[in-house]
Amino acid sequence: MKRIFTLLFLAVLTLTSCNDDEKIILSDKIDQKVQDVIKSKNDSLIKAMMTSDMHIYKALGTEDFKKNIPSRTRNVSWAFRKQYTNGTYKVYDQYHIIDGIKTKRSEITSIGKGYTFKWTNVSKETYISMLKLPFVLQDYLLILQYTSDGSGKWQIHRMDITPVGRYDLTPYDFLAEAKKLQKKGLNLDAYYYAGTAIEWSKDIEGDIVFDVAGDAQDFKDELADVLNEKYRFPKEVTQIASKPVITEVTVKTAVEGVFPMIVYKTKLPIDSPALEKEYEELRRVAPRMFPDMDFTKKYAFYLATQDLPDGLGGQKQEVKEFKYKRE
Repeated sequence: MKRIFTLLFLAVLTLTSCNDDEKIILSDKIDQKVQDVIKSKNDSLIKAMMTSDMHIYKALGTEDFKKNIPSRTRNVSWAFRKQYTNGTYKVYDQYHIIDGIKTKRSEITSIGKGYTFKWTNVSKETYISMLKLPFVLQDYLLILQYTSDGSGKWQIHRMDITPVGRYDLTPYDFLAEAKKLQKKGLNLDAYYYAGTAIEWSKDIEGDIVFDVAGDAQDFKDELADVLNEKYRFPKEVTQIASKPVITEVTVKTAVEGVFPMIVYKTKLPIDSPALEKEYEELRRVAPRMFPDMDFTKKYAFYLATQDLPDGLGGQKQEVKEFKYKRE
């Protein structure tokens, strides 16, 4: 499994094309009748992928698409067959291209959403429909390219799918969120969100690119300098009689979101009541020790670790995870 702002849309898009006659109509500026036609076809395509219905593919596809249905759908249909998505989607972006030169490679850059997308025109008109498909472990972006000869009849020419992020956030969104968290003084959270932006940007496939890795890395490095100056690990918790030692402050990704996690070494037996008491004390102390992390979220995780002899001259590690739920 591959790794889990608002300005007016017209104002935040930069269009790049070598063809002066090419006209690109953006998102909600597209004629509503055309949008409705494409929505109906999108719904049918989703149904075809959910049910492997060849009749729908043939009804919707260009002649070339119909001749090559297995190869044209293989890189997309697996996500539906494996139930990585249930077919629920929302429109992420869409463009209607008029008078594009055939075989010409065109490009559009969305400053507001932080991506660049390229496609090849094969007809007089092209419609790019980007659909966001949520899944438990990650979101997918289904990109559909429709063609028309100008008569109003639209046919599917190409489809691609790529993981695009998690929790409805793309790499661009994760970096933007990291910068918001920094402004709130939550530098630890910001650090991990910047790292997530980097990781997700590496997983994007196909003709869409979120070029944020460089900016995210610079931002993460700046935060690292601040955090390394402020916190030193391992860190003994002297406020607690058993003196557990915090070795890492990190995050845990779960279905419901990203939550703080404290990793610490304990001297107490892993399955003892004393360890439970130590954890209860630690969960009260930790938020005060690390104000750069948001402990007001629904959950916080605490991972107790202990190194023990393995009987072979080495060591083994035992662990126990505690999950705190805010009332």
